[in-house]
Amino acid sequence: MSCNKCETSSTGCNCGSLGCPSIVSDKCVTISKSLDVCGVKTIPAGTSLDTTLKDTLAKLCELIDDASGSTGPTGATGATGATGAAGADGADGKGISSIVDNGNGTMTITYTDASTDIVPFIDTNKYYLLFNKVDVDQNTTTTPTALKTYTLPSSTLSNNGDYIKITANYWTPSSSTSYSVSGSITIGGVTLITAVWRSASSLSAVWEIYVTRISANSISYYTKSVFPNGNIDTSPVNTATLNLNLDQDIISYGNLAVVASGTAINSGVLRVEHFKQ
Repeated sequence: MSCNKCETSSTGCNCGSLGCPSIVSDKCVTISKSLDVCGVKTIPAGTSLDTTLKDTLAKLCELIDDASGSTGPTGATGATGATGAAGADGADGKGISSIVDNGNGTMTITYTDASTDIVPFIDTNKYYLLFNKVDVDQNTTTTPTALKTYTLPSSTLSNNGDYIKITANYWTPSSSTSYSVSGSITIGGVTLITAVWRSASSLSAVWEIYVTRISANSISYYTKSVFPNGNIDTSPVNTATLNLNLDQDIISYGNLAVVASGTAINSGVLRVEHFKQ
């Protein structure tokens, strides 16, 4: 294939059938002014029309093909969409068909699926939490020391058969040697329980003491003890004289038998609950 074209040379434009390597047939035609291409390339004046067209088209193609430009600014938040349809109903829960007082401190709950539970029965009109101290009080001496105290108000046990439940907890830190500790609980000067135990590791003892009014001036009491070795001991029922028409202090005491480095007796809990007839 051949075409008519002119090519520049030192003597000017030579025209003739010299092949067709150019896009345009006349390479002697040039642009008279510089050309701005999309603001990213400037083709200077005097560039041949052939070169101008190729450069311009190449830059346009480059811009069209460039799909990874910088991220534009975030657009405005759109309006809130319409509320969706309501979800399906959940499965039916289990209701209560009946509650029966078993007369022994428990009640039986029967559910709508015929299943049952037997749970402790507490009449909130007859039960009161009077005191519940759970922070740690410590003694590192051999002197019996009041670690926790609660004053039972006068006439709290106002009816014969009313009683209080005292819960006390003691624990000891670990030691390189075994050592003995002592603890006791009193009410109005009456010792409800006292015990000595030996420990080398961090162990605890828990006492539950039940004090019942016999009359305005007398009580009965017994203790359920859980000792560090896991033994559970329930004491016989004892009686004592105590004026319940006066305020009476309930005190937890604790002390070491012999002072040794790193040894102590700690009182962790003193709780007093009141049960009325």
